[in-house]
Amino acid sequence: GEVACTGVHGANRLASNSLLEAVVYSHRAALAVRDDLAGEPTDGCAPAPSSGEAPDEPDGREEPAEIRTELRGVLWDDCGIVRGDHGLEDAEARVEALHRRAEALWRRSPVTADAAETRNLCQVGALIVASARMRRESRGLHFNVDHPFTDERFRADTVLVSGCLSD
Repeated sequence: GEVACTGVHGANRLASNSLLEAVVYSHRAALAVRDDLAGEPTDGCAPAPSSGEAPDEPDGREEPAEIRTELRGVLWDDCGIVRGDHGLEDAEARVEALHRRAEALWRRSPVTADAAETRNLCQVGALIVASARMRRESRGLHFNVDHPFTDERFRADTVLVSGCLSD
């Protein structure tokens, strides 16, 4: 529901509202994917791991769960309901580093749902932080201590586009 971009519930989405959106729109998305897969193959962003190692790869074997746990902590600490510009700036750097680690894991590991999910979660985390940094106001349930008031210049959907994650 949070990524459906429906605007059904506005800025004050609560858990039960987003749950309903998630159920309805995930079903619609699944049907659309099914229909797309039944058609001709497309040349979209279909990432494939390479045989080489990515830069900034940590030593040893890292588990996807380690990266996801750190990502969850960063987003909770610095990009939660109450946030501030300094924390969002820190979150951006930390999520970028986690994203590099997830890319390294993706490139050196067999293709698994766990590795793909970790990589995707890091990308979504980066988009969340970028969106929060752009919106220099408080709106709905999100409160920015550095921008405590609603700013009518931001009275619009925030739309970010992320390209393929290939080098």
